[in-house]
Amino acid sequence: MAHGGYVAIKETSKTITALYVLPVEGEKVMRFKNYDPAYLAANKQAETAATIIQENELIDLLTTITRLAKEKIIPSIAFIKSAHGLTMRQSGEPYYTHPMAVAKLLLTVTKDPVSLLAGLLQMLWKTRLLRSIK
Repeated sequence: MAHGGYVAIKETSKTITALYVLPVEGEKVMRFKNYDPAYLAANKQAETAATIIQENELIDLLTTITRLAKEKIIPSIAFIKSAHGLTMRQSGEPYYTHPMAVAKLLLTVTKDPVSLLAGLLQMLWKTRLLRSIK
């Protein structure tokens, strides 16, 4: 329910299927953000010394274990940092650490670069999908 929907995962010996169910009236349970480039450039980002270490660890992990190049990962992380701005999690960590954790978790089941970048950017496409349904 954290994202205004829920996910169901079905695993077989050959596949993993994830179903993400979005609410009909997502705007009632989700906060929408503006991802306009001018908005992103004008807003501050939440980051700490610990989150910068997490970023560097993820970059090293993804470039070592997959075919992803730093030239794809670094701009993606910069984008999620800008998009999530100063939003903080209940734990007190900057919110952009969540999609980085998603990408790291995905790495345990796939080395596919597109899937990993999709995981890193996953909060952004959910917001855009809800807007397009509306």
